Amino acid sequence: MKNRTYVHGGYREFIITDSKKRTINAAPFRDRVVHHMICNIIEPILDRTFIYDSYACRKGKGTHRAFKKLEKNLRSIKAKIPERERA
Repeated sequence: MKNRTYVHGGYREFIITDSKKRTINAAPFRDRVVHHMICNIIEPILDRTFIYDSYACRKGKGTHRAFKKLEKNLRSIKAKIPERERA
């Protein structure tokens, strides 16, 4: 990387059929190590540019936290609507 001579290897393609049939393309282990190195460098830089309520693939966030935030917001909105106007 430092000498700018790194070349990414080829992907290995295989099919899995756990819950449904899916084609997987896996990078070689050496390349996955490089992917993680790059992500560890750029993640803190990019993460600062995201809005607070961006939840996908972020440390400490995720689907469950997004759902809990949605529930909280919906309850808050519901509380502001007079009961006679609720569906």
